Amino acid sequence: FPVTIGPIASTLQACPRHIDEISLCAEEGYEIIINCTPVDLPIDPKYLLPQSTVMDIRTKPMWTPLLEAASEKGCSVVHGYEMFIEQALLQFTLWQLIPSPQPSYRQQLQESALHCLESGPHKKK
Repeated sequence: FPVTIGPIASTLQACPRHIDEISLCAEEGYEIIINCTPVDLPIDPKYLLPQSTVMDIRTKPMWTPLLEAASEKGCSVVHGYEMFIEQALLQFTLWQLIPSPQPSYRQQLQESALHCLESGPHKKK
């Protein structure tokens, strides 16, 4: 793994695994999978565990093939636009040196993001 993953994993008391080890992860159980690749479906859906959380950091399409498969399996899903919103709020705080008025800004950002995503060609069926 890259050097940076070790300290992050330790802080979270997590055990990172390489994608090639997904069958082992499914056997042992896991809580979360985060797709940080441009691949539509980086793992076989048979390895998605129903009580896990699956995140795809891609913002478009809103419902990636991975998130659709995870939803069908009963997983909790986290859309890429949600990470984008959190990054925007943090950047506001860093640049303005004041906390962002989060509830109103978060809602405005979410409404704008959803409008863009829902009006695009990639909607959940």
